[in-house]
Amino acid sequence: MFDATNLRKDWQKECAAAGLGTLTLVEGKPDPRYTGLIIHDLRRSTVKNLMKVGVNEKAAMKISGHKTRSVFDGYHIVDTEDVVDTIRRLQNGENTVKTLRSGRQHKVLKP
Repeated sequence: MFDATNLRKDWQKECAAAGLGTLTLVEGKPDPRYTGLIIHDLRRSTVKNLMKVGVNEKAAMKISGHKTRSVFDGYHIVDTEDVVDTIRRLQNGENTVKTLRSGRQHKVLKP
């Protein structure tokens, strides 16, 4: 069970127990060092999945709780797969392509 005052420590303990992270004792430190899944990883995955299915950015920001565009952009990670998917869609003749940064749909004019 998670306690609001110790959420980070509880999260780390539960993730380590589930095999999603590790806790390593560090000499001279009261708390172990944690490596693994963090809460913000889930937030980042949510933003990426929302954008991938074409959710409007403002709606995605509302869902994820981001108030500023600059912070939202830090969670909207564009990777090689996103770029390859966009190029593949262009090559397949799709007439709309979602821009990687804004997520907006744009018509592609064919010569």
